[in-house]
Amino acid sequence: MKAQLVGGQLARRYNIPYRTSNTCAANTVDAQAAYESVFSLWGAIQGGGNLMMHAAGWLEGGLRCSYEKTILDIDLLQMVAEFL
Repeated sequence: MKAQLVGGQLARRYNIPYRTSNTCAANTVDAQAAYESVFSLWGAIQGGGNLMMHAAGWLEGGLRCSYEKTILDIDLLQMVAEFL
């Protein structure tokens, strides 16, 4: 989360686009996956990312994709979009 915030600050300072991602190192769709997705997403948004790649469904740092996690992440993204 801190790396995303600092990266966003540097990108704004030098006026360059900033790409972020919703990373998750959990092996299954569980509380750890939800926790990591929430804080990764908030870090990316607070950092001011211009583009978010891999925003939904990723597990194990991108080694796996899960339909269940995709649904949960899309729901989370919709909630955050309503908040903003």
